[in-house]
Amino acid sequence: MAGAGSLAAGLAISACGGGDDDDSDGGTPTGAAGQRTQTGQETPSGQATQPAATTAPTPKRGGTLRIGTGSYPATFEHMAYAALTGDGRVYNQLLKLEAGQKLTGDLAEKWEVPDPTTYVFQLRKGVKFQNVAPVNGRELTAEDIVYTIERARKQEFLTRQLWTALDTVVATDPYTVKVTLKQPFAPTIFNFGTSVMGVLAREVVEQFGDLKDPKSRIGTGPFMLTEARRDEAVIYKRNPDYFENGLPYLDGIDLLIIPDRLSRTIALRSGQIDVLTRNAGLSDMGEATRGTNDIEVGISIAENVTGFGFQHTFEPFKDLRVRQAVSFAIDRKEWVRAAGGSDEGGRVIGFVHPFEDPYSLSEEETAKVQRLDLAEAKKLMDAAGYADGFELSVMANAGDTAGLDALAVIQQQLAKISIKVKPDPNELATWVKRLTSKQFESYFDGWPTILDPGGNFHGNLTTKSPQNYWDANVPELDAMDAKQIVETNPDVRAGLIRDMERWNYKNPVCIPAYAPSGWTAWQKYVKDYGGSRPTNSANWQDQLVWLDK
Repeated sequence: MAGAGSLAAGLAISACGGGDDDDSDGGTPTGAAGQRTQTGQETPSGQATQPAATTAPTPKRGGTLRIGTGSYPATFEHMAYAALTGDGRVYNQLLKLEAGQKLTGDLAEKWEVPDPTTYVFQLRKGVKFQNVAPVNGRELTAEDIVYTIERARKQEFLTRQLWTALDTVVATDPYTVKVTLKQPFAPTIFNFGTSVMGVLAREVVEQFGDLKDPKSRIGTGPFMLTEARRDEAVIYKRNPDYFENGLPYLDGIDLLIIPDRLSRTIALRSGQIDVLTRNAGLSDMGEATRGTNDIEVGISIAENVTGFGFQHTFEPFKDLRVRQAVSFAIDRKEWVRAAGGSDEGGRVIGFVHPFEDPYSLSEEETAKVQRLDLAEAKKLMDAAGYADGFELSVMANAGDTAGLDALAVIQQQLAKISIKVKPDPNELATWVKRLTSKQFESYFDGWPTILDPGGNFHGNLTTKSPQNYWDANVPELDAMDAKQIVETNPDVRAGLIRDMERWNYKNPVCIPAYAPSGWTAWQKYVKDYGGSRPTNSANWQDQLVWLDK
């Protein structure tokens, strides 16, 4: 469950933005998209992660980890809106994402890809659902995997886009799942590891229906969600029947909702919380650590694409020249400074993240296509008939204070081409509802991104994508996407994806701007919390955390 604003980038789908805080704990500093694609083409296999090396000889069992975060979950339907709702504390996937964008086994003990359209998974034996009604601790089987994937592709969730190439998914025996595709689909291997594909039991859905009730959050994971008090706390307790021997170490986790960023910092310094989840705004970091040696801090560049999106059905934005003018009128480096509090507050990027080299454009080429050119912007506005400008409502996340700071800069920048920006901040749940129902003229925060670099385009910018929030009709981009999404040669595919990036700069469907920097802080007695956590992991690593006190 992510907090307001920094809607964590994900492995298959994840909302992304320049957020204020994020229970998914920030981005991964390194990663290689080429390796990711190679993994999908070869015959990948993995083993569930064992506890990492610790700073003390033996991890201690017990205690409750208190985490301060900015907002209550928008929904408990974990397939609904990506990293906002995925919960690796409660659910397991077939695969899971480790630091460095490495896929390893989770519920799958091993797997193989005998050809580009076939995936076969061998499940762990003896994995049990949590011992609460209606599943009552029964063993997980291959039928549960089949049910989960079928539900994802048939319901009106964003997850359905993951399975557009799916032909069949069958349980060939109680511990084997075979998935076949209609055609090669390059991102598929990562879809099995995204946090929104946490495995469900049919009985839970039959009892609760839409799964918006927190009591419906029942899985096979290391922690059990036992209580949820709106705008106060979400409480987890240790799952005594968890399949990884000896884990988790903690007795529980209290996710404490503290909307105000300064109040969260004070709570950490005073010892009221043990962990302060990812905060944008590096200028705030000094306050958290000032005058104390008891707090550790980790800094990372998020795997997010933050920027400016607009409805193509809104009259001015029907004209490509207006969209181009907006792109030329903005200074992305100024956005970084505003959102992050310094020049180190983020990194100016394109739609494909620099972590995804060689799929992303070079830094030099990105600088050229993202250039600030007010003269050209004004010329385009005049040619489109908007020399006198227009008023524009920009929807934003009210809980994303860093994003609101950046929006103030946008307001100043677009005023230079006579666009009068009216900020429209919304509470998180309302923001999500308006975004997914396309009830906005424009918005600033971010858009769903996909770990597989070509999946970014396939899932967000193409005409028929369920995440085409901007109602863009882009047949040329659709044709380019149709080639890259089935291409299994990583070098050829990288070239196709770079061409799509270039196309989006010339014909803006949306305007990428930066990946925010952020920091996470924790008391020194919290062990194995630090280090790089992939944003889409949805906190499965909390099973490895222990308290040295």
